Amino acid sequence: KPVEELPAEKPQEQPKQEENTSSSVGNVLLKDFKAKAGTATDMNEFVPHSIDTTNSYETELMGEVKAGFPSPAEDIREKLDLIRLLVKHKAATFFFRVDGVSMVDSGMDEGDIIIVDRAVEPYNNCKAVCYIDGEYTIKRVEMSDKSIRLMPANENNKSYKPIEVAPENNFLIWGVVTWVIKKM
Repeated sequence: KPVEELPAEKPQEQPKQEENTSSSVGNVLLKDFKAKAGTATDMNEFVPHSIDTTNSYETELMGEVKAGFPSPAEDIREKLDLIRLLVKHKAATFFFRVDGVSMVDSGMDEGDIIIVDRAVEPYNNCKAVCYIDGEYTIKRVEMSDKSIRLMPANENNKSYKPIEVAPENNFLIWGVVTWVIKKM
C-alpha cells in the first residue's frame, strides 16, 4: 500500500522529547538551547504526522544482489516489513519530503523522503531537522563543548554557508535523520 499524506486538518500530537543529560558532546550547550527553544510559539505550530503501522506492508526480501562481481543467484528469501525495518520508535518517527539542495552531498536530494526519529539522541555530525529562529532546516550538526554549527553539504553551491548557533538563537535539534528514501 503506498504511503498517503494525511489531511492537514487532523494533526496528531507530538511525542514529548525527553532531555537526556548524559550526552558527552556539548551537553551543557545543548541543554541551554533546548530549554530556550521550548518556549517558541512558531515551533509549537509545526506538527508533523506520525506513522500508522496498523496498515504495515510486508513482502518477501528476495535475497542479496552483488554490487561488485556477478554471482549465481541464490534462493534466499525472508519476510521484509518496511515499517519494521525503517521505524524503531513508532511514536517519535516522522516522514518529511526534502525541499532544497543544500544537503545533496549527504545523499539528500530535492524530493527525497527522509525519516526523522525524535527519540534518537543527537550526536556530533548527525544529520538532523533543526529549528532555528522560526525556521526548520536539515543540516549536519557539528557539536563541540563550546559551539554548535549547522553545516550544509553541497560542494557545488558555495552560497550555502555554515550557520553558527549562538545562545541567543531560538534553537532546537528537532529530530535525527535515520533513513533517506529516494526514487531512482
